[in-house]
Amino acid sequence: MVADIRLTEPADKNRPKYPPEPTPQTTRNVPEDYPSVMAAYQDAPPGTTISVGSRVNCGDLNLSRDLDPNNPIILRSRDRLGALLDNQVKLAGKGHWLHGFKQTFKVTSKGDGGIVVAADFITLTKMEIQSPHGITSSEPKRADVRIGWCYFSGKNANTSAISNIFFKIPNGGQYSRSSDGPCRIYIYNNDFDDDGSRPSGVPMEDHCIYFGDSKPKGDDVVCMEDVELDHNLIRDSNKRVRGFYMKRGAYLFQNSLLGARHNWGIRHGGNARIEANIAKGSAKLVLNGKGHKLYNNSWEKQCDLYAGASKNGRGPLYQAASDAELDMNEGPLSIGYISGSHQLDSSQGGKIDHCTIWRHIGTVDEVAANIDSSAFNIRDQPRVGASYLERVLLTPADVGMAG
Repeated sequence: MVADIRLTEPADKNRPKYPPEPTPQTTRNVPEDYPSVMAAYQDAPPGTTISVGSRVNCGDLNLSRDLDPNNPIILRSRDRLGALLDNQVKLAGKGHWLHGFKQTFKVTSKGDGGIVVAADFITLTKMEIQSPHGITSSEPKRADVRIGWCYFSGKNANTSAISNIFFKIPNGGQYSRSSDGPCRIYIYNNDFDDDGSRPSGVPMEDHCIYFGDSKPKGDDVVCMEDVELDHNLIRDSNKRVRGFYMKRGAYLFQNSLLGARHNWGIRHGGNARIEANIAKGSAKLVLNGKGHKLYNNSWEKQCDLYAGASKNGRGPLYQAASDAELDMNEGPLSIGYISGSHQLDSSQGGKIDHCTIWRHIGTVDEVAANIDSSAFNIRDQPRVGASYLERVLLTPADVGMAG
């Protein structure tokens, strides 16, 4: 049975564990018992572990059977990183688990990635993902998808603007938690070490993790309330343009953002809970939209909470910090609209309101013209009943695979 690793109210300071691998009811061995992984899969009853030997190339895999999530089929590299995903893997049926493979198929453009998640109840653990755009999903709803303890090496560098993990999800206004919006997606304990160079002139649209499609607008409802990113590491050598790029919603906690080529460690469209993360060096937090909750984070870069600059460098994109609450954060903080030169700018109109900052450590930069003073508060006293995770600076030895 796939264990539920979701942490709700984060009172537990222990790191979440990846779900334990189910005990196989039966085993199919490749190449000893079957000449190919697909031949073993087609003959495997639910609950089977398909054990793949070292140096086996898995070829095209289309895993299309719908299985009971409590009785999945597991494809497992017998020796971790010994078997190779040398072509595209499509997970088209629910109830599948991939464990321990080295993904070597080179993705050359946006679209389907090396591993395509096209069903629910999918688990991917302890793999090396060599290709940018290594794990993708292009459907609006995904439930119980888990990606954990994977090492994103970026060894198959690419000239296109593509992301290590890419989930294309419609605009928040089209989906809500009560309807058929995406839910229960967990990305945890992964190591992003993509240091592949990218030619000049390539658009700045590549990320370690990307969730979204159209930009959030107006009062769109959250579409990703049950997305969680926790205990991930972006190494300081990482050349991705952005770290985590989320359009709406989500819960991000205890991630270490040590590198981001163009400084955007987290860029987020609204309604997120961002807790106990660490952003070092130039990696900053760019929060476009309403409803953010930031607790116990630490960062170094100036102008870390702001509206963002348009692609041509003139003016902001969205209102930032409205209906926001910040407590026990540490770092230089800027509130308001900001132009392309990172200067506060009120020329676009609108105000930052319903924002409360508690017990902030560091400077708080604000512009009265951009802030509704009647609804903007900076307070030194503790929040009543507040209890937050301890910040942990993650290293390669702490997450994923050390390389």
